[in-house]
Amino acid sequence: MKKIFINIGLFIGLSSMFLLNSCKEDIVPVVDQLSFSRDFTPVGLSSVISNVTTVTLSWSPVKNTDHYILETYNGTDFIESALIQTDTIPALPGTVNVMSLLFVLPAGDTQFSTRIKAVSSLTGVEDSKWASTTYKSGSENLFTNYASELSGLNACTVRWKPGSAATALLFVNGTTETSYPITAGEMAAGVKVLTSIPNAKYEVRLMNGTFVRGKRNLALEGNVMLASGDNLLTAITVANPGDVILLPQGGTFVFTGNAIINKSIKIRAIYNTNLPTLYVASGASTTAPMFLIDPALTPSDSIVFQNVTITGYINNNSPEGMITGVYDQGTANACNIGTLRFEGCVLSHFSRHLIRLRGTATQYINNFIVNNCTLFDYSTNSTSYGIISSNTATGTINNITFSNSTIYNFLSYLVLYSNNTASTSIVVKNCTLNQITYTTGSTSRYIIDANATILSSGITIQNCIFGSTAAAHTNGVRTSATLTISNSYRTTDYDDSFTPATSIMSSLTAYSGASTALWVDPLTTHDFHFLDAGFVGKSSTGDPRWRP
Repeated sequence: MKKIFINIGLFIGLSSMFLLNSCKEDIVPVVDQLSFSRDFTPVGLSSVISNVTTVTLSWSPVKNTDHYILETYNGTDFIESALIQTDTIPALPGTVNVMSLLFVLPAGDTQFSTRIKAVSSLTGVEDSKWASTTYKSGSENLFTNYASELSGLNACTVRWKPGSAATALLFVNGTTETSYPITAGEMAAGVKVLTSIPNAKYEVRLMNGTFVRGKRNLALEGNVMLASGDNLLTAITVANPGDVILLPQGGTFVFTGNAIINKSIKIRAIYNTNLPTLYVASGASTTAPMFLIDPALTPSDSIVFQNVTITGYINNNSPEGMITGVYDQGTANACNIGTLRFEGCVLSHFSRHLIRLRGTATQYINNFIVNNCTLFDYSTNSTSYGIISSNTATGTINNITFSNSTIYNFLSYLVLYSNNTASTSIVVKNCTLNQITYTTGSTSRYIIDANATILSSGITIQNCIFGSTAAAHTNGVRTSATLTISNSYRTTDYDDSFTPATSIMSSLTAYSGASTALWVDPLTTHDFHFLDAGFVGKSSTGDPRWRP
């Protein structure tokens, strides 16, 4: 049976060959007479994204084509409402292997589709069917690397990449959206100044028609704008709880010390350059602080200073002496406040401390935060105090945080916090420290002394650089809590081995040179940019303002 099938197959094959051979002479005339009612569809349509929003479309040309029509849509559906662009591209003469079209898309991080058809150059031939491709523009945020900021009472300045196609800024606060058109001049400059904007926390969107080209958060705040020389204490007195007092660049504000703050308040400069200066008037006591915390404040309250210089020099004049610190609660001044915060401030020239809790009254601060600040010249009158100082059982600073800050020339402790039985954490992160416990006295001082203090989350030191110490009078960290140190360095002129048991030197990565070899000028101009360009920690340690 199998053999019969093979023979039959052979017979059919031979018959086919005969038929093909016998018809060969008639094939060419038939093909020459073929005609087509529709143009051929372009093949090989592809898309390539470059420079985030530039697309290059390429396809193989079709014979006897007059031109090509390309339609670009937002999304993947070819519906009229999504059409954003139509291009007509003439066919090129001669032999061309690939045709292409390059254009800029209206936004990044967006799905687009393009379809193409060929329009014949022959009479009576219909357009080809469509060929299509889909693609997504690259991620973009045109606000990146451009600062936007509060610029006055109910005013702000928004910046983005100059020259980028944009039609409006959309301010979004919850369900409320307000659009502010961008002029041609503003688009070219990449900046728009806005006024009469209600105070709120906004997501600002850079719009190009209905497309979003960038997003950023921007908070507008401020209830009153003071002029240089205005009475700051009066402004605090008449403010409502939670108000924000705005100060101008370069202004000066002098007032009587030992002033009580009795409400939630934020005192800030508009900008973070040419900071206004706060100081107490002539005649102030050198044994008194600048402020006291009113006992009526509660854990939901906060006192915040932002973008200001606070100096301990009386009358901003060093010969008149220094006050003790910004806060000093005294022996009988109870307090119970949620947050004390310094943000973007310069805090200097205090004879003892930044804050001190002491005495028999119950004094409680949940969060004490110093971020993006510069601190120097502390404990010049007495080395018995820390920048943060509390050594009584009735004083609690539940969470202490120093972050993104530069701290130098402090003669005593960074943190003196002993004898507390119920606290949470001490964190020192992304900080540059130099001239540490920098006293010529023979009495040693700890960088952090948490003796007999219970810290449920321990002490964390991360991404810090420890520079010079004075003589051999520095101790490291005294604590019974968990101590975690990571990605932190010490220079060769750092030595905390006075009390070996508390030294942290073995937990710090040793840099091969002194502080003067690592930083540009750590002693005179206090420029902590990196002199040693080969320092391996230059991009990840120390105060970020000094990093390349």
